Amino acid sequence: MNEDRSINRFREISEKSNPSFSDRDKETIFNTVAKFKDVKTASDRPGMLFGHIQSGKTRSYIGIIAHALDEGFDYIVVLTKGTKLLEKQTANRIKKSFQIFDEIDDIHVYDINEAEREFTKYELNQKLIFVVKKQSDNLKKLINIFSSDKFGVSFSSKNVLLLDDEADFASVGFKNKKDELEANTTLGHISDIRNLFNRYSFLQITATPYSIYLQPESIDMPDGTHYKPIKPAFTTLVPPGDGYIGGDVYFKDSLDEENLSSFFNVVIDPNEFIVLEKEDKRRLSLSNILHEHSLSGLRNAIIDFLVGGAIRQLQQKKISGRVKKYSFLIHTDMKRSSHAWQNEIVKEIFKQLTLSVEKSIGNYESLIKDSYDRLIPSIKLADLYIPSFESIQSQFKKIIIEEHYKTIVVNQDKDIESLTNEKGELALDVPFTVFIGGQILDRGITIENLLGFYYGRSPKTSQQDTTLQHARMYGYRNKDDLTVTRIYTSPNIYDKMKRIYEYDTALRNEIEKGSDAGVIFLTKDLENKIRPCSPNKLKLSNITTLKPNKRILPIGFQATKRYPITPIVKEIDATLYEIFDGNFSAPKLVQIQLAIDIMELISKTLSMEIAEGYDFNWQETNELMKYLSNLSNINKGQVWLSVAHDRNISRQPPQTMATRKYSDSPDTPTERKIAKEVAKNNPILFLLKQQGNKEQGWKGYPFYWPVLLAQGIMSPVIYCPENNING
Repeated sequence: MNEDRSINRFREISEKSNPSFSDRDKETIFNTVAKFKDVKTASDRPGMLFGHIQSGKTRSYIGIIAHALDEGFDYIVVLTKGTKLLEKQTANRIKKSFQIFDEIDDIHVYDINEAEREFTKYELNQKLIFVVKKQSDNLKKLINIFSSDKFGVSFSSKNVLLLDDEADFASVGFKNKKDELEANTTLGHISDIRNLFNRYSFLQITATPYSIYLQPESIDMPDGTHYKPIKPAFTTLVPPGDGYIGGDVYFKDSLDEENLSSFFNVVIDPNEFIVLEKEDKRRLSLSNILHEHSLSGLRNAIIDFLVGGAIRQLQQKKISGRVKKYSFLIHTDMKRSSHAWQNEIVKEIFKQLTLSVEKSIGNYESLIKDSYDRLIPSIKLADLYIPSFESIQSQFKKIIIEEHYKTIVVNQDKDIESLTNEKGELALDVPFTVFIGGQILDRGITIENLLGFYYGRSPKTSQQDTTLQHARMYGYRNKDDLTVTRIYTSPNIYDKMKRIYEYDTALRNEIEKGSDAGVIFLTKDLENKIRPCSPNKLKLSNITTLKPNKRILPIGFQATKRYPITPIVKEIDATLYEIFDGNFSAPKLVQIQLAIDIMELISKTLSMEIAEGYDFNWQETNELMKYLSNLSNINKGQVWLSVAHDRNISRQPPQTMATRKYSDSPDTPTERKIAKEVAKNNPILFLLKQQGNKEQGWKGYPFYWPVLLAQGIMSPVIYCPENNING
């Protein structure tokens, strides 16, 4: 593919890039283009460029375009997803990157909507880049250009690279329509483009490739048509740059109280999301919004946003004198009527804060103080300068009185177009901006300096790709901003996001290893037994990832009434005394059925706070424990049992961990260390007997808190409790 050239386009692009391409970036770019020489790609066997959410994939594929043009490609076609604005932004970004080459008449970039024109032979014999929204009419326009003979150009001789940006199931060629799969015309048009050229390469770019990697080998459509789905021909990885903040930061190590992860999640009562759906004066009185209990979570989140931003402003003034502008995102619903109602609520919060501050009335001082106390522990953890409460209170008053804030509803294309810059970032015109919106704020839109994410989207069936794309807090973030960054959501949604993160990590690790057999996929059959299944059969709405030393435990529960809990606990006491012969100093291997019998007794003593979004499936936990115990070749069908007495953990965490509503770590670091040392081939079940004192928030009598940990030596497991899709 090498051509005689005096211009090194990649070198020019690399030198202009800010930040400049690292050695890892260059390796990804060169390896990807080199693959096109060695691996035949097509619409059903594309190359795959696999990155992280908001990690700079566009920057990487611009580098790939430059190097591909150096290596002999003539035309580049970039397929974009989403709105016309995103198509335009992509075209503008590529035009800006290649502007120097346009000026010397070397490369020209066309948005397909601007390309309905008469081309000359001279123009078509230059290097051309076409940007096309993935939509049937736009693809037809491009096909018409390439299939026309009036230009006097032999298109079939051109070497073409087709880039499919944000590739997902829409690019695969199928969509659900009334519970049936329907062929998507996009795939057919891509094949039509391919057939116009003798030399052709196809690359898909995505951060959420699961619908592609987890497809069946073929699909028979209801009309009898047979389709062969896309499977990657090769995969190259986009390395995240320095300062990238992703799921590892938000969902990993949250048990470690010395880690910022332990502060990020703030529990929101799921009933708040119902209040935010539509105006209902019976549920909410706006006239008393600063005292209204039904929206205390959102109100506190807004206050935390302002107080946290004020803290960062004073810290920045002390260091450089220059302060940043900050953003907050509310995403709970897709309906525009909900967005209008939420906008009214937030504006009323600001209105009443203004009245309270200006007239020195109401409870605004206590709201500021409570927020200050919530945020200071995480700032101390980072060892940053801590402004006094008096200085924060003064700064807060200035923010309110001088109106350093605004709310903006973003729920349609014209909103995005008027509010974003050419890089696809929502503009911050004032120091504190609250954005309210839905689906349109997902792919391609970056929200800079996000300090708060109030998230309430919980569809009945969550798609892996969609839920990850909702995570607008991913991206390149200042590490000091993280000290006052919070995610506000319900326990159920947070658990779902964390499980999807774990699922994403397990699959990503295996893809990075170049393996498609390292992850085991499980589901339940009609007899509720766990068994292996094909990955494409998993529904992604309620997945669980098992990996070495993974913890499974109930959280957000209360002990049941004294009777029958007391006799049941005594029965468990007697059983354990007999198993251990009264000596509980070391774990002991027992048959799995004995552990399951004990777990079934414990399940009768604990009542989950289901209404608050907490739940725990005892039967599935027992089935997973049985599965893990059968993985061992040494002690098949056995589990380690470890017992501790006289524990006195509080039902609710201490003030320093106020982001959590209920305690979630009854097992100590010592016990986790024991698990790693002992439970190498078999899982371990900790039975931690709590005193259950009333002053600790319990009912006043003992109970057992179980914690199951997977063994240290095992392959990752993806488990879906629902029956598989195809029966």
